[in-house]
Amino acid sequence: MDSFNDPARWLRMSLRSNAAFSGMSGLVLLIAAGPIAAFLGVEAPWIIRGLGPGLLVFAVWLSVVASRPSPDRREVWSAIGLDGAWVIGSAALLLWDLWPLTAPGKWAVGITADLVATFAVLQMVGLFKYEAAHAMFPPVETSRRYR
Repeated sequence: MDSFNDPARWLRMSLRSNAAFSGMSGLVLLIAAGPIAAFLGVEAPWIIRGLGPGLLVFAVWLSVVASRPSPDRREVWSAIGLDGAWVIGSAALLLWDLWPLTAPGKWAVGITADLVATFAVLQMVGLFKYEAAHAMFPPVETSRRYR
């Protein structure tokens, strides 16, 4: 099946975009932890550097999920849940002033949370579109079984 007619196209693109953003963010956090910590107002750059490997692993995992011939619903919901956890953690950080972030640091955390929430919504829409397409038009393999 060509990629244009793939019912999981939206979902795959959403997962791959999230993987690219997470991977780039992980690399930047690893490489520039000191300047980023100073920008955010975090006194311990190791905290920022510690997020890098986690984001890189997440990016690789998202890439694997996106490359499967048939997306696994549980894995996609896990990705959406992890994105949601990031957004909730960011909101808690900002609302309860858990760290004394700088004003630009607060904006950066908020904007990043907005982007992550957008990825979660896009993945959810992609999953719903995929499931709706399969409900209306089951895969050819299952319908051939009864011939």
